[in-house]
Amino acid sequence: MFYIILLISISTILSYLILKFIYRIIFKSKKKISKFLVFLGSIILIIFYCTPYSYYLEPSFWQFRKMCKLNELPNNEEKYNKILAYFDTDLESLDWEKIKKDQYY
Repeated sequence: MFYIILLISISTILSYLILKFIYRIIFKSKKKISKFLVFLGSIILIIFYCTPYSYYLEPSFWQFRKMCKLNELPNNEEKYNKILAYFDTDLESLDWEKIKKDQYY
């Protein structure tokens, strides 16, 4: 609940400052901005702030949970193959000569 109140208050303050700046530039006026413009701007900022663009780039909770459970496995070939499966490879398909060569750079 606190997060929502904080989000609304910050977006309202930011929208007021942004709209005040735009209003002064466009109309070259020092008049006060109407509360309707502040309310409208805060709604727009909340919508842009809550856009779930990063959720497409992050793994879901269940995928992340499966990744974390890999840490509980003992250090063996099965564990490393499961980790490398996230990168579409496994221990047999790795080019060990190239890895050893690149290790010194």
